[in-house]
Amino acid sequence: MSALTVSMLGFTSPLAAQTVPDKIPETAEEWEAECAAGKAISCQIAGNLHYGGLGVPKNLVAAIPLFERACALGDELGCFNAGHSYFDGD
Repeated sequence: MSALTVSMLGFTSPLAAQTVPDKIPETAEEWEAECAAGKAISCQIAGNLHYGGLGVPKNLVAAIPLFERACALGDELGCFNAGHSYFDGD
């Protein structure tokens, strides 16, 4: 997935310039590894992949902790998505 594709999908953050990895991950597992390394935007993207079933089976149980971690690392969209998931009862 190219940086342009990531941007076009709406995966942006005020922290994006600081947290986007040098090599754009291509799989959910790679995004999750970047998340584990403390990259907020990677947590957000991994959460979206699981939430929407993009390249992985749809798994809301896996998505919410990734959104929460993104939020804890300062990603505002992660906070929104975690809250939205709770509000919708996901």
